[in-house]
Amino acid sequence: LLDEEAVAAALCAACRTTDEEKAAAHAQRIVRQAFLHERLKVHRKLLADAAELAQDPATSGERAVVRPESEFTIGLLRESLPRGAVEALADWRVLTTKVVHASESSDYVTTKLLIELTTGNQVEAVVLRHKQRTTLCVSSQVGCKMGCTFCATGTLGQRANLTAAEIQEQLIHANRFLKTCKEPRNVTNIVFMGMGEPLNNYKSVVEACRAMTDTSRFSLSPGKVTVSTVGVVNRMRTLYKDVPGVSLALSLHAPNQELRQKIIPTAGAYPIEKLMDALTEYLDHRAGTSKKDCFVMIEYILL
Repeated sequence: LLDEEAVAAALCAACRTTDEEKAAAHAQRIVRQAFLHERLKVHRKLLADAAELAQDPATSGERAVVRPESEFTIGLLRESLPRGAVEALADWRVLTTKVVHASESSDYVTTKLLIELTTGNQVEAVVLRHKQRTTLCVSSQVGCKMGCTFCATGTLGQRANLTAAEIQEQLIHANRFLKTCKEPRNVTNIVFMGMGEPLNNYKSVVEACRAMTDTSRFSLSPGKVTVSTVGVVNRMRTLYKDVPGVSLALSLHAPNQELRQKIIPTAGAYPIEKLMDALTEYLDHRAGTSKKDCFVMIEYILL
């Protein structure tokens, strides 16, 4: 229920309508309500835990319990939805993924979350704690077809694209985990530097970025969401138009085209000259629309 486009498509099919604008409006409301419900459920669970811990058994024989919010169902919006919509979405859930393992670094700076999809495939999301910020590195694909020689994910090949909802759920899981830590905090920054080439799953990544920066959902600043690419030039030229303000990072990894093609097999389709032109176009656009200093992050691995 966090995938706005999928919800809209289901509404169109269920209600036998071609009014995509109306279906999109209903979908937006459903997704926002589902997200709000999920967030409140987590807060109420934390309140319940706090109430139980604070209860003094010496002064009362009973424990104070704040009951967590029940699961969100589409039936809660029955009165405001068109006929057929409730039945069509009756079995849809807010979250479709689950955390199956969390690995904590010894210095408590990094946490790796292993997340399982409904297909059985697994992806990783990594929490990075800093003094002034908390960054989440998210995955956009299961595997990757770019074949970078230094990347373990590239050895898998591309197995599947994540949906926009599956990308968002990584952020939800991370925030849930962080609230239970000894130093509770929220994710403040997102980097699409996990499994997969984000711009090869363009549609889902763009929708996820919009959700992450939506003030009625995650409410992250666009500049604190960074999309990394090995250099899919045609998508680099449209990203700044589709998600204004979102930051860009380029996995360059070599000073010349010859060396780059040795470690990044797909680099032959994206010459460095074209990459530089795309970066210049991106920076020119950002400079014309932002009062802040504009930059592109360049990623470079030392082999």
